[in-house]
Amino acid sequence: MDTQVIEMKCPSCGAPIKNDYKKEKIEYNFTNLGKREFEFSLLECQNCGEEIREDNFNENLAKFLKELDIENSLKGIEEIKTYGYSYTYLERALRIPYRTFSRWKSKKDLSAVAMSYINIISNFPWLVDVSDYNFDPKVKLKNLLIAGFLEFEKNQSLISDDIEYEVLLSKLESILKFKNTFASNEFEATISINDLGRETKNIESTVTLGLQTV
Repeated sequence: MDTQVIEMKCPSCGAPIKNDYKKEKIEYNFTNLGKREFEFSLLECQNCGEEIREDNFNENLAKFLKELDIENSLKGIEEIKTYGYSYTYLERALRIPYRTFSRWKSKKDLSAVAMSYINIISNFPWLVDVSDYNFDPKVKLKNLLIAGFLEFEKNQSLISDDIEYEVLLSKLESILKFKNTFASNEFEATISINDLGRETKNIESTVTLGLQTV
């Protein structure tokens, strides 16, 4: 257990504080890396319960988050590649300069905005298709419905009870029953890697969504 020679007093109540540090952890969830823990030391006032964190806590935490943000973004770039996209196609579809992804992969120009961009695309890859079609409303709606439908089917186990499931299913069906959205009353969408997203990227299936006019 760490000790300090300097005598300390509680900033809240003024009582002496024992020089016995205890370890604590803060958990952070990164979109592509998952959960990571930041460990630090603190002192606790036995009189009022005030906690005093170790020196340089803010600096150490900032360094920890910055390093993992970069690692998370690099992992996101790898994740995007698994969907079958080339960097050239991504840059054209997303309207960003040539060799942008190569620079990001080399940790060049990897700003906070760039890292947010990578996180969004790696978690919602169907947005690339929407951007490539110049945000056409029909393409946007088709991709959104497919992604939502598959996510709903995949996560049925997370729904707490049958009543909640029926309510959500009813809402989903009502969304599909809108008028004159597509030229035909039914469209068939082949679900590929690009449509499914990260959790279901290895699945290939065909889903037919009936869009009946009201």
